[in-house]
Amino acid sequence: SQKRTSLLYISALVLGLASLTRITITPFLLIILFWQLLFFSNNKKRNIKVTLFMFLIIAGILLPWGLRNYILFGEFDFLSDEAGILIGTFETGEQYSDSRIIKSYDYHDPLIVKIFVFIKDNFNIYVKSCLHRFIIFWSPFTSVMSPLARIYKGLSWLIVFPAAFGGMIMSRKKWRGGVGLIIIFIFYYSLLCSASAVNPNLIYRY
Repeated sequence: SQKRTSLLYISALVLGLASLTRITITPFLLIILFWQLLFFSNNKKRNIKVTLFMFLIIAGILLPWGLRNYILFGEFDFLSDEAGILIGTFETGEQYSDSRIIKSYDYHDPLIVKIFVFIKDNFNIYVKSCLHRFIIFWSPFTSVMSPLARIYKGLSWLIVFPAAFGGMIMSRKKWRGGVGLIIIFIFYYSLLCSASAVNPNLIYRY
């Protein structure tokens, strides 16, 4: 319906603005656009039209910021300052203290190049670190919790966690709609946090 399409365009506007402040949203934009292309309706031409307009709205939000960065810094970059947290942690060795940090890139290399070089040079320790963060993400505890807090969080986790996954399975008939996209985002965000250098004392799923 026209109302549904209008709401979708409004969501594209909000997502574009969100990407300016939270880099974690930016990669998921591609998944959202692909999802609308496949599942918005049974009309392929309409899906292409809606997806294209969503892309143009998001691009229209991000483009001015990219141009601003190009004028001021000489790089067309529409990502927020959060983009530097991963490589910043790599360079300082935080969370990777048992790995010798090998920097074979130039200071002016793009962020993505620095990240891939680090992973290549420190692959084993990086994989172990990702697995550690993934477990923390889905567990009810953090390293700074008191014993009483661990009991409380553990009991609530035993109720909420199975119920959440049960709800996902029971709603499988609605996965082609918005429910499926929400489930994808949950797992996308957990994998993103696992692959990034983040504070292990936070419980991200909340």
